[in-house]
Amino acid sequence: MKNITFIILGATGDLANSRIFPAIHRIACSENSPKKIAVIGVARKPMTDESFRDLFGKSTGNPTGKKWKELRSRIYYFQTDFDTDFGFEELGSKISEIERTHSIDSVRLFYLATLPEHFESIARNLKKFCMKKTGRKMVIVEKPFGQNKKTAVEIELEIKKCFAENEIFRADHYLAKPILQKFAFPDKEILKMKKLLNKENVDHVQINILENSGIGKRGNFFDRTGTVRDVGQNHLMQMLSIIAMNPPKNKMDIAQEKTDVLNAVSGIKSENIIFGQYDEYQQENGISLKSKTETFFSAKIFIDNKRWQGVPFFLRAGKHMGGKLVSIYVKFKQSKKNLPDSIIIQVHPKSGIFTIQRNKENGASNTAKIHGPETGIEEEYEFLIKEAISGSKKIFLNMEEIEKSWKIIDKIREKKSVVFTYKKGSFGPEKALTLIENTGRNWFNKIL
Repeated sequence: MKNITFIILGATGDLANSRIFPAIHRIACSENSPKKIAVIGVARKPMTDESFRDLFGKSTGNPTGKKWKELRSRIYYFQTDFDTDFGFEELGSKISEIERTHSIDSVRLFYLATLPEHFESIARNLKKFCMKKTGRKMVIVEKPFGQNKKTAVEIELEIKKCFAENEIFRADHYLAKPILQKFAFPDKEILKMKKLLNKENVDHVQINILENSGIGKRGNFFDRTGTVRDVGQNHLMQMLSIIAMNPPKNKMDIAQEKTDVLNAVSGIKSENIIFGQYDEYQQENGISLKSKTETFFSAKIFIDNKRWQGVPFFLRAGKHMGGKLVSIYVKFKQSKKNLPDSIIIQVHPKSGIFTIQRNKENGASNTAKIHGPETGIEEEYEFLIKEAISGSKKIFLNMEEIEKSWKIIDKIREKKSVVFTYKKGSFGPEKALTLIENTGRNWFNKIL
């Protein structure tokens, strides 16, 4: 791996501290680590280099040893507002100075871990002040990519002025989850299973992203975003695409296969969408007492193509749910005697692929794990960053996917009128139950 300078914009935020810093530390301490690494954290909060090094170390479990000591000496902090030219002019000089100090002349990786409203100004200022004439450059852009389709396109135009397409890595860390990669890039065993997933065999599909916690310290961000934009536009749409797409002919075809699924989404109607807000949400820090921001939504949609015509897909995401569960539940038609009752791809809490067999006579069920979690695998952010450094884009999004997913989410948000209150620890408002029960089906809430 080549020499590299990581420039993390939004370096005092939760994402940087909980995911990006630990990933960089693991990369730096691995056997195949770059020969030389420098890390520059950029944020608005006043902080010294030493204080930032302490913060970085704390986020990685207060490591010790020679490799940490070496990395720590190459960690720096730069304070600036993301919307000012002057700060970025200084930042550009600072990056060059640090690279000269440590003889790093190969790769600059900019990681945009800020709120999406800063992406455009950051891109403009990086182009003006932080590019170098030689060496490779790249940018990882975190979700959410914009606030709607319009802002996503505007951000893309600014980033494209600074970086070429092969230098832009639009990240959704769910695509680095091993169990979802199994379905995105299926082996023979999974391919055999995927061939069963079609309108002839499947009664319906449920996709769940349920959290048993609230908004934490993200009140200001979350109240302007809501659950639909926070996880619907990215995680839910990616899980939908992966389970419903045709197997790609090669790893580079996956983006087109996912885009084809998103293009075929239909059935977005007011009666098929429920919004909810957990009780006491308006008493959270940073939340308006009259806030109508949803902390839950569920939807029934269809995929209008030959493979899935007429099969309902039920989407659900929420906070302060009765359990923490991220899963895809595929219910087979009862008339299919040679097939299991259902297949569950559980992403969290314990990843695995399960089948449920149901006794036709007494209704008893038996659950079997047919594929367990991978062992010895890299943490998803470590894998994501390594893939970007290598230049591979197989687990990253292209702009067409993002535009299509925003088109769906914008339509869903347009249907928002009533936001129903639900109790913390439940599985959402009563209306969400009737959404699926009125079709003769039930939500699958079981954690396997």
